[in-house]
Amino acid sequence: MMTTGIAMVLGAGGAVLLYMASPAQQLCTRRPAFRGCVVSGCVMLSISLLVLLATQGSGTAVFEFLTLLMSVWSLVPLAAAVWRKKVS
Repeated sequence: MMTTGIAMVLGAGGAVLLYMASPAQQLCTRRPAFRGCVVSGCVMLSISLLVLLATQGSGTAVFEFLTLLMSVWSLVPLAAAVWRKKVS
């Protein structure tokens, strides 16, 4: 149970880092270093998937991993746009 939580936190962090590497991100006023975000995000996502694969069946692990990515990449841009509107 604890390892699944750690995998989810790593996966969400990696997905946010990959989102921050995109030119259209709205979390920061200036885009952070592209290479740093991409490398860190990919490493975090890889560790997350490996932890899930080690603790669960392969089908369940991949399903949870892809569901997490879909959720983060859908909700973070929406939340950032709403937050950006409130701030300005």
